[in-house]
Amino acid sequence: MNFGRIRPREGRTALSAPINKLIKRLKNRIFSQFQFVDHASIAFALFNNAQVVIVSILNILKMSINL
Repeated sequence: MNFGRIRPREGRTALSAPINKLIKRLKNRIFSQFQFVDHASIAFALFNNAQVVIVSILNILKMSINL
């Protein structure tokens, strides 16, 4: 039996790259909206972008199901 490193399932690996790319893009978008960033500014930006995030993640999940 091989008790070495456990490899992630293919589906999780396939999803992690687009989700990480989306998160990085959204962080850059949020931080570029403000000259200075505090917790209230981040919360406001996240609230305004929440619908975009949810729709994007649902589209990624839908694409992964169709693979």
